Amino acid sequence: LGDIGKTPGKDEKENKMTSIKVLGLDGAKEFNDKLFSDTIRILDQIPNTEFLKNLIESLYNRKKWD
Repeated sequence: LGDIGKTPGKDEKENKMTSIKVLGLDGAKEFNDKLFSDTIRILDQIPNTEFLKNLIESLYNRKKWD
């Protein structure tokens, strides 16, 4: 189970469509980074979103891609 919360290779065995499968590892990283920065930029315009921004940032930073 490890750090990812599921059996490694499970999506591949079940032939599931993943961002890495569609975009490649580098493309998935870029897409993830863009989603994160766009989300924070939008939340910066809304008052009282510190908790949500902190939650999103902790999820974004919880496991860096190696």
